[in-house]
Amino acid sequence: MLKMAYSRIENAMYGGIMSGLNEVMMYLTMECCFTALILMMACRMNASIGNTDEVRVFRGLAGSALMQMAADSIWALDCLSVIQLPVPAAYLYNMASLLGADAIGWLWYRFLDVKSAERAELMKRKFWYQIWMDLPFAFLVFLICTSAATHLIFYVTQDGGYHRGPWYAAQIACGGLYLLASLARQLIRLIRCPGSRAQTRSFIISTLVLGTGGVLQVFRAGIPFTEVSYTLGMFFLFVELQSRQINTDALTGLNNRAKARSSLDSRIARAGKEPLCLGMADIDQFKSINDRYGHLSGDEALVLVANTFRDLGGYYRTLFLSRYGGDEFLFFYSAEEGDPDRLRERFDLLLAENLNHSLLPFRFTVSIGEAVTADPDIGREALIAEADSMLYANKREKESAYAEMQEKLPTSGHSENGSIEIRCSSLKR
Repeated sequence: MLKMAYSRIENAMYGGIMSGLNEVMMYLTMECCFTALILMMACRMNASIGNTDEVRVFRGLAGSALMQMAADSIWALDCLSVIQLPVPAAYLYNMASLLGADAIGWLWYRFLDVKSAERAELMKRKFWYQIWMDLPFAFLVFLICTSAATHLIFYVTQDGGYHRGPWYAAQIACGGLYLLASLARQLIRLIRCPGSRAQTRSFIISTLVLGTGGVLQVFRAGIPFTEVSYTLGMFFLFVELQSRQINTDALTGLNNRAKARSSLDSRIARAGKEPLCLGMADIDQFKSINDRYGHLSGDEALVLVANTFRDLGGYYRTLFLSRYGGDEFLFFYSAEEGDPDRLRERFDLLLAENLNHSLLPFRFTVSIGEAVTADPDIGREALIAEADSMLYANKREKESAYAEMQEKLPTSGHSENGSIEIRCSSLKR
């Protein structure tokens, strides 16, 4: 068996489709390296780097690239005759390669669209916009999947040879259309949003890298130009996103958990000279929001809370803000700037005002618990636990108030307009 395989490889070296064994082995080695790098990026792309939609689309990009790489690796082995596959199998792996390549262009546009658009714009978009954006890709999927019968995009001869069909240019045009749309959107953003020029330039470079690889692949088959360009483009994009999230939460723009912990340690050390007030906050019934309205609306609620805390900063000069994880927020400020009860009142008023000006189809409340200390030796976790305890006491107080209200005036679990009726409400919206 080994002798037969070796004989096939030897024959391929001198008279096969590809120029030699060394070239093919180098091709497969590169595919393995690219696969490992893309898998690493997909695993590390999480909520600390991007929001729910960004993480999902980026992982879709990774999955599409991996599908194409796996298909091209099978093609290389088939060309060597190390494995001998029937014509239907050749159709399948060529189909997977083409679908993977075009899915990358489509998902690349979607990722940059989600990353660049304002969240208010995303919330206002109609369903038809999504259909219009996906229509070229859906049409191309149909053409590729029916090519075994129509031979429009490609066809495979009885000897296993791959040939481009008369409509092959449509496949190139579709991928190019999405990349050109991505490039145009970023160029417009470069002009309109001077504050984000560094990130926009990075997106433009990544898009150009992808497009260059696609063009080279059209004119020179047998060399993994697309795999190189996809991997480099995704790597540039991933590094740009990750570098901006070392101390910053990707969704809200507030300080992240790591920054909050280190800053809190430093602030506790000065508590003896300047007493510290630490607060923990979370959104009441946040899971119900996600379950009923979707994660995009949940993300929008988190952004609104973050902006409300920023507004609160106008009253507290020393206020430090962070998203601690999930729907939890951690903040602290000098206890000399005011008492916790007054802060909660101001926050409730600001939240009500921001909700009234938002496009969210529901209303919600936020529970806050605070702990005050002048002890520089208190542990960070002990202080957080104390604030957490006060937060849940605040929740229980709201639950009791809601239960009393229900006894006096029974109501259904939902408001008439279909939005969630918020329990635990200390301030009626």
